[in-house]
Amino acid sequence: MNTPTHITVTNPQVSNQTNNSGQSALPILPPEVLAAKNIQFSKDSVTLDVFVDKHWQTIRLTVNDAPTNVEKIASANIQLSADGKSLTIIPNNSTLSIKQPEQLQRFLNFINTQSDIQNNPLSIQVTLKQTPKLVIEKFNASIAINKQVAQLLAQEPSLKGIIETDSKGTRLNIINRFADLVHSQPLSQAKLTQLVANNLGHAQLHATPKFAVLNPNTVAGSLNINLSHQQLSELPITPTKVTITSQADKLLIKTAYQNITVKLKNSFSKPFNKMLSQQPQIAIDSQKIKLHPLSAVNSPIQSWLKSSFADFKTRILDAVKHFESKPFTTVLNASQKPNIDVNEQQQWLAPTQKIDITQLKSPLGTAPL
Repeated sequence: MNTPTHITVTNPQVSNQTNNSGQSALPILPPEVLAAKNIQFSKDSVTLDVFVDKHWQTIRLTVNDAPTNVEKIASANIQLSADGKSLTIIPNNSTLSIKQPEQLQRFLNFINTQSDIQNNPLSIQVTLKQTPKLVIEKFNASIAINKQVAQLLAQEPSLKGIIETDSKGTRLNIINRFADLVHSQPLSQAKLTQLVANNLGHAQLHATPKFAVLNPNTVAGSLNINLSHQQLSELPITPTKVTITSQADKLLIKTAYQNITVKLKNSFSKPFNKMLSQQPQIAIDSQKIKLHPLSAVNSPIQSWLKSSFADFKTRILDAVKHFESKPFTTVLNASQKPNIDVNEQQQWLAPTQKIDITQLKSPLGTAPL
């Protein structure tokens, strides 16, 4: 009876999240789903690295119709159909996390002026009903304000607001028609990310060698985002749909890949199953392995070697204790030491002299047992 092959679904590839501490676990998928990375499409083929048997293996498959709207996917899960003629690619969507106040300020400037470095004043309205608020029409947003301050500002015509970020944080400064500063209050980063996310929503993103380019659907123009080389390598080089959301004090830009199914020119079921059943084999050259003489069949300690190493050490310790208990190893007092002249002592200790241990006598005149 054949033993079924068990495949453990893992996700060992390089993470595509800039900050993925809260990333949810992969969905439960059929057993033949494998992790893949560096998936690249050409006119008539798809090349990808597949994680099989604890290592990455590169394969290239010829296809009938490669997708034209995507060239590269950083990582995904793949699933082969039962007949081996179609391959489904389930992309792992990449997420960029932006939380630097300076970066968020650039996003706000871009929404306001279509330039990330130009920070023009925003039109401000004051409302006193229920909860007093400062309304920013350009961002379609409102910010709570102290009631007494709101009553004073309501008497000023043509108020403008400027959102500025520095090392101390982000502040909303209110100026009157004479450009005098009449009010200033801190703006939390959570509110800052919310303003950006609400005014961008959906966009397209692609990577260049030096930076990423964001093209919002709701704002004309494009915004360059400075990223690390690792982050850029995980992004597509062709414009790809992304969603922009806020999470606490972070702005999240996440790719919106859809599952892709490609038709293969030839059935891949046999080589696919063979690849799954491969096990690492260690080549052993018996000619190069030499047994130690003491481990031979006729070795006097062959039976010892069959025992555990701990048992072997116990035998040695027992033997040492046995000989230490014998009289000829007893420590003598100065009065008990025999008188041996130097010449006799040197002759007795000569290395070429053979000593019959049965002829030795202890200083007490008793022969050893």
